[in-house]
Amino acid sequence: MSKVLEKYFQTVVVDKINEIVLKKFQAIQNDFGGYYSKISNDNVLRKLESKYDNLLNEIRRFKKTTFR
Repeated sequence: MSKVLEKYFQTVVVDKINEIVLKKFQAIQNDFGGYYSKISNDNVLRKLESKYDNLLNEIRRFKKTTFR
């Protein structure tokens, strides 16, 4: 029973982290408003998107290794 609860908890926590990160990233995009498309070539924004993608990949890897 504890394994089931542990997996459920980890799934909920990982999904919640993913949701929070996605909301924060979308808020950043919304803050830029119409400027987002103009500055999308900006190096800082590309780094931010890259870090976001890396974080999502880490979350996916964590799920795969935790829930085999």
